[in-house]
Amino acid sequence: MFTIPVYDKNLKLGEKAQYKSNSLYLEYEDASNINEGEKITLMKWGNVMINKVTKTENSVSLEGEFLKDDNDFKSTKKLCWLDSKSPLTEVTLVEFDNILKAKKYDSDDPKIKLEDVVNKETKFTTTSLTEPHVKTLNTGISI
Repeated sequence: MFTIPVYDKNLKLGEKAQYKSNSLYLEYEDASNINEGEKITLMKWGNVMINKVTKTENSVSLEGEFLKDDNDFKSTKKLCWLDSKSPLTEVTLVEFDNILKAKKYDSDDPKIKLEDVVNKETKFTTTSLTEPHVKTLNTGISI
């Protein structure tokens, strides 16, 4: 473990712990779009050449080689990652959809009933893992 700036463009936000090991988590969508022989960039770390991809119904496993001296990031997929051996934090992500199904609602139009254009389910929650630093964040911080 070592420390890095929370945000490179605003050093006033301080530093956070950064964990690195040989076992990482990537988002499933990101991992499932990576091919053998492809070079990827792990954000705040560097480039990795993917040597083996193993896919099952519910997971993707990647094996790769860290390219220590490779600084060519222009043509690579940039991926966020979590160290699977770090003390990860469980969070609940909340997303809201549009309240109305239609782009426009005219209450004077007798053909359109409000209940027909209102989305009944607009809040979606997902449980996820994140780096332990999120426990120290204050609300209302803008970057």
